[in-house]
Amino acid sequence: GAVLHDGGVKLVNPCKFVNAFHWHCSPEMHAPIDSLHNLKLVGVQPCWQNCTGLLSERGLIPVTDMCADGHRVPVSAELSRLFKHRAVDWEGVRDMCCPQNEKCNGQWQQSMFQAWQRSPTSLRLCSLRTDVNCLLMEGKGIVGRWVPSRLWESDLPQRSSRSHLTTQANLTQQSPTRASRRKANLTQQNPTQASQTKANTQDTGEHPSPASMLRATYLTSILFRVVESPNRSAHGEEMLAALSENSRNPHIEEVHVLMEGGSCDLLKAEMSANVGGEGALGKLHCKSVSEPPLYKDFFEYAQQELSSRIVILGNTDAVFDGTLGLIQRDLSPGLALVLPVQTDKGRYRSIFGRDCVVPTRCSWGAYDGYGWDSGGSSWDAFIWRSPLPQAVNLTALSFPMNANQANQAAGAVLHDG
Repeated sequence: GAVLHDGGVKLVNPCKFVNAFHWHCSPEMHAPIDSLHNLKLVGVQPCWQNCTGLLSERGLIPVTDMCADGHRVPVSAELSRLFKHRAVDWEGVRDMCCPQNEKCNGQWQQSMFQAWQRSPTSLRLCSLRTDVNCLLMEGKGIVGRWVPSRLWESDLPQRSSRSHLTTQANLTQQSPTRASRRKANLTQQNPTQASQTKANTQDTGEHPSPASMLRATYLTSILFRVVESPNRSAHGEEMLAALSENSRNPHIEEVHVLMEGGSCDLLKAEMSANVGGEGALGKLHCKSVSEPPLYKDFFEYAQQELSSRIVILGNTDAVFDGTLGLIQRDLSPGLALVLPVQTDKGRYRSIFGRDCVVPTRCSWGAYDGYGWDSGGSSWDAFIWRSPLPQAVNLTALSFPMNANQANQAAGAVLHDG
C-alpha cells in the first residue's frame, strides 16, 4: 500500500461490507524478500460510517443518531485500546452508550472489559437508536504510517486463553469436541452490526440486474506447474477452484491471468477438470510471462491493457462474492479499495467437503481480530479504476505480490504522493 500512498491515491478499506475469502489451507508461500524491510509501510483501518467508494445502501444508522435512550460516556483507555493498532496510530471508538440511570464509571467499564476477555461477543457495537450498554463505532478508515518497532510492545490487552483465536492447523490437533467449539468461536469473531446485514454474509450474487452489476476486470497470476495435473499441489486445487469461482461472479466481466508456463487452453482444461468446475471460461484472458510477475508488472499491465476499467488485483486464492455489488460503478480515479481476507462462509465446504478456517485480517484491533498487530495491516486485493495517477512511481513496486508486507509497501507508495 505504501507505493499507492506515495502516489497520492486515497486508500479505503471496506472489508466490513465487501468480502474477500481466503481459500488457502495449505502452507503459506511468501517470498523471502529482505529489501521490503527498508520500505515505508501503511495500515488502513476498516471504514464503517464513511466508506468512500461504496454505495450508500448499507443499512447503517448514523452514529450521531444512536443512543436515544441513554447518554454518551467516554470509553476507558482499556476499552479504547481494543480498537487501536499496535503499529499504526488510529482511533475507532471514543464513546459508549450508557443507560440513563447509570454512570458507567471506570469500575463499570472494567467489568465490560473482563467480560470481553471471557467472551468477545459480549462487547457489542451499537446498531439501533435505542441500544444501550454498547460502543459507538465511527471507524473513519484512517490510513496510518506503520511503525514496526511497536510490534514488540508487551503491555497489550489479551483475551483469556479460552477465547484466543486458533488456526486451522491447531484445530486439527485438538479433540473433536474442543475443536468444534474453537471453530465456532472463529466463525463468530466479528460481532459487529455488519453481521446483521448483507455486508457480512457470503452473497453469491447469482442474479443481479444488469444495471446493478459492477463489471470489473479481475487480474491475477498463476505458475502453471502448481496447478498442472497429475502433480497438482493441494493449494493448486484451491487456486483453480478460486479462479473458477471468480470467473462465475456476475460482477466480474473478464479474468486476466499473467501466466508463467503453460497456455490459456491448458489452463482452461485444468479448470474444467478441477473439483471447482470449469467456471465461465469465456471470460479468461492470459498473458505469458517468463518469470514470476512483480507488483509493478500487474499495475503496468492494468495501465496499458485495462484503461478506464475497474480492476480487481488479487491473489489467486482470494474469492469474491456478490458484495462486490456494493462498490460504486463510477469509482473515482485516484481512489483504491483494499480488501483483507476472512474465512469463507460455506462455498469452500460445498466444493471440498471441509471447512477452511483462517484468521480474519478484517479487524479494527484486538476487539475483532486474531492479533493486536493484524487489523488493517494486511490485504489480498486492490480495487481501482485504471489508470493510476501519473505521480505513482511504479518502479518502486519491484517486488513479488506474495512477499511479506508487500501490500503495505505498495499501498504507501500509491498514497503519499
